[in-house]
Amino acid sequence: MRRLPFTVLLVACCALSLSAGCGDDEPGTPSPPGQDGGPPDAGGAPDAGSPDGGDGGAPDAGPGDAGGPWVLSSVPAEGSTDLYPVEVYYRTTGQKGLAERKVLTVTFNVPMDTSITQTMLYDKTDPHAEPRPVEGTWSVDAKTLTLTVLQPEEGGPVLYGENAYAVDLRGFQDAEGHSLDAAHAGLGDGRLDFQTAPNDELLNHACGHTLADATAAVSASATPTGTLPRTDVTHKYYEVTVPSDGGAPSGHTRLRLLPEASYLLFLDVQVSVSLSQLASGTPVDSALEQTPPACAGITSRVRFTTPGDDADLRAHFMGASKFHAILEQSF
Repeated sequence: MRRLPFTVLLVACCALSLSAGCGDDEPGTPSPPGQDGGPPDAGGAPDAGSPDGGDGGAPDAGPGDAGGPWVLSSVPAEGSTDLYPVEVYYRTTGQKGLAERKVLTVTFNVPMDTSITQTMLYDKTDPHAEPRPVEGTWSVDAKTLTLTVLQPEEGGPVLYGENAYAVDLRGFQDAEGHSLDAAHAGLGDGRLDFQTAPNDELLNHACGHTLADATAAVSASATPTGTLPRTDVTHKYYEVTVPSDGGAPSGHTRLRLLPEASYLLFLDVQVSVSLSQLASGTPVDSALEQTPPACAGITSRVRFTTPGDDADLRAHFMGASKFHAILEQSF
């Protein structure tokens, strides 16, 4: 095959690929992001779409840009399905007395505009329900918003049990006016979505006793025999002192109850409880359960059913030198 002269090859190369240049020319350099390759303005300043300050970094996010603030954490967490719907508390201002509320918190990654304190709560289970305004307060560093959901003025629960809700946070801005980054993975859509757990009316009722009732002091007996103090009145708020005698706390009380009836013994601290028939010593089955956070005064409960033949029981408490208890019959 006849070889072409070098000059012919060079001309052909330039004709086929003008964009790559000929000979030793460098390939063309693309324009920086935000510039169209046109000349700068008369003052030599960058075009409007170029980065601020000329430091070569990414442009600062303006109001409404995707680089705005985002949610760092929240209670409840985004997508959670087990939020207890009620907190029972004692209201000390306005109409004093027992009331219900639910406190939610949202923490942002930067200080926020604290003049914005209200958001809307949406019922996702009932699309016909009206959105409810919820007021909040800001932390000192302007990063954490505490939202308090109260009972509706028209009545009804603070939050329904086993219900889906959403708190709309898209109207919030940081201290520099940048809107919430609604597409950030923390929320995904700018709304805090969660679902509530079942509501426990008997637990809420027992919480009321811890907040509004005076305590009835009882000293448990160090021995399981003889005359035992009683802790068997339902709805009564007991404060039980358990003797230790130099060792681990251990004490006994008596419960004279209805036969074949179900009971719950609500407790405020971790304490071991065992039940037995007073006369025979036969153990009575019971189960210790952790309770949802309905109030600060109750953390667990003991569930049991009394025997049909003899409901005169002895309770043995261990592990705590003092605790509070409320006995309720479960129907």
